Amino acid sequence: MEEDKLKDIFTGYSPELSPDSMFMSRFEKNLHSVEVIKQRCTSTRNRNRAAITIASVTGFICGVVSTLLYPYLSALVKNLGAMSFIPVHITDAYGDIMLWAIIGITTCLITFTAYDITSGIFNHGHARGASAS
Repeated sequence: MEEDKLKDIFTGYSPELSPDSMFMSRFEKNLHSVEVIKQRCTSTRNRNRAAITIASVTGFICGVVSTLLYPYLSALVKNLGAMSFIPVHITDAYGDIMLWAIIGITTCLITFTAYDITSGIFNHGHARGASAS
């Protein structure tokens, strides 16, 4: 009984198959879309790698410069304590920690800014090139 109902449902069903040329044109269009997406992913990955490389070099340079300037910056922090901007007992006890924290935060901000600027420049150039094509 149920088989008869199923046969009745499927007897009137005859889907139309698309011609081979329509299938192939749709297939080629989809294949082209996949290639475009792969190219954009590759170019985005390359731009991000370049931006990260530039940010890493910037961070390294900031680290080297801060290491070279550390004795002068340490003397500056101690002088701030001597001039009563910061209590002397705080600069004596925590001066090095404060200085390393300031150096670390400054290096992070400069590195992030370098990444952000580089990424913006690369993306702006890519957007300009994409709109031209």
